[in-house]
Amino acid sequence: MLKIDKYNIVRKKGIDRRIKLSKEDIEEIKILHAEGTSIHKLAKIFGVSRRLIQFKLYPERYESVRRRRKENGKDGRYYDKEYNTKAITEHREYKKNLLKTNKSNLILKEVK
Repeated sequence: MLKIDKYNIVRKKGIDRRIKLSKEDIEEIKILHAEGTSIHKLAKIFGVSRRLIQFKLYPERYESVRRRRKENGKDGRYYDKEYNTKAITEHREYKKNLLKTNKSNLILKEVK
């Protein structure tokens, strides 16, 4: 294991690039949708895909897609070794940069 892999990024919007919406954003989306705002418009407002909005509004759809992908992915059709290697390398570089600027240990947590 590389040294940088011993650290996890705090799961927070703006720090962890995988997090697109905060919990407050999701609550606001649910309220706006209940008031009649379309999924398309919500996606534009929050700068994310319509699919992500649908998954947050209807979690059962997300679970259904995950099950199908897991079943279909058994033959390796979703795995691209070059793409994944590049993504891991870029993620490690991002974590190294966070570690350099992390003076108060608020961004990275060491895995024990």
